[in-house]
Amino acid sequence: MTGWREGLGATTPVIQNDRLYGRGGADDGYAIYNSVMSIKAIQELGLAHPRCIIFIEGDEESGSVDLPYYFDKFSERIGNPAVLVNSLIRKCRITS
Repeated sequence: MTGWREGLGATTPVIQNDRLYGRGGADDGYAIYNSVMSIKAIQELGLAHPRCIIFIEGDEESGSVDLPYYFDKFSERIGNPAVLVNSLIRKCRITS
């Protein structure tokens, strides 16, 4: 597999300098589970949170070429979010 430094890889977790390297939580469909469980944990703690929308698509390995179409199609239902968390890329981006 390319893109990994010497001694690191996707299938063998390694801790270096207090950081864990390995397969991310968004791999193999866990992004959906992580999203739902994060909201559930906030609710179980009794904390307030804004309206949450989980947008699921399965084409991230090919660049999510259809995603803009669905954002446009459902823009009225989505509204104007204050925060967007994209967990289907290697680094999580938070946009406000």
